[in-house]
Amino acid sequence: MNIVDLTGRVAIVTGSTAGLGTRFAHVLADAGATVVVTGRRSERIAEVVDAIGERGGKAHVPSWTPTSAARGSWRPGSPAG
Repeated sequence: MNIVDLTGRVAIVTGSTAGLGTRFAHVLADAGATVVVTGRRSERIAEVVDAIGERGGKAHVPSWTPTSAARGSWRPGSPAG
């Protein structure tokens, strides 16, 4: 039983690919939030998104990644994508 219902809400969890960030992402998804999973390693991002989905939650990868930012294809303040 969830005390908080976050259905229809979006939660962006920074550092959600390890430790407490992963736990927070799962707790928020379990409460009904759609979680945007962020982190430095794309393979870990995919693992967390898959794990949340396997538990019946909703999780997404942002359209920008640290590697796209490093390549110069995304800059702060510009549209994502």
